[in-house]
Amino acid sequence: MILTTNNDRTIIWSTINRKPDYELRREISENYDNITEDPLTVEEFRSHFKKLENIKDRLNKINFVKPILVIDIFEDLIHNDSSRKVRVIDSGNLADCFEDETFDLAEWYVNKDGDLFSYGVDRERAQYSAYFGLKADAPLSLIQCFFEDVEMECDEIEYMDEIVFSVGNTVLDVLGLSEMNPLGKLIFDYCE
Repeated sequence: MILTTNNDRTIIWSTINRKPDYELRREISENYDNITEDPLTVEEFRSHFKKLENIKDRLNKINFVKPILVIDIFEDLIHNDSSRKVRVIDSGNLADCFEDETFDLAEWYVNKDGDLFSYGVDRERAQYSAYFGLKADAPLSLIQCFFEDVEMECDEIEYMDEIVFSVGNTVLDVLGLSEMNPLGKLIFDYCE
């Protein structure tokens, strides 16, 4: 499932800078007589998107008590314009963080701080997203300020730790990709 791990991020799934999977290509070629390059590439991509569905199936088992807040940054590549907004995933379900597949290129990753991010690019637009769980005891006044500050494009939101928690390490835990795997502690440690 991981395409790469480096000092900055662990990539969960990506169509960006994707290298051919030679083992998969060999396996597909063995199952189809005289398959040509185009159908082979289609089968390789079909398998790659099936991996994304498998990731979402595994993550679908984890629901946080509160919603997931998503900070979206949109860039209009044609008009050189950008905007920000907060999106709410009311279900609190981790699989719902992996829903936007409408971009030509897309990637989901966890950074070294345990935060889940994604970005997508096509000819007209780019979208960058950061996903956070809403703390159960987050003051309503700070949540309202959070929505306003994001949309006003404040770069530093000093009170974020008071209202949200990172969900990236939970994603890695559920997928079995973290060094420690505290699955028994998920409900208590992450579903505040």
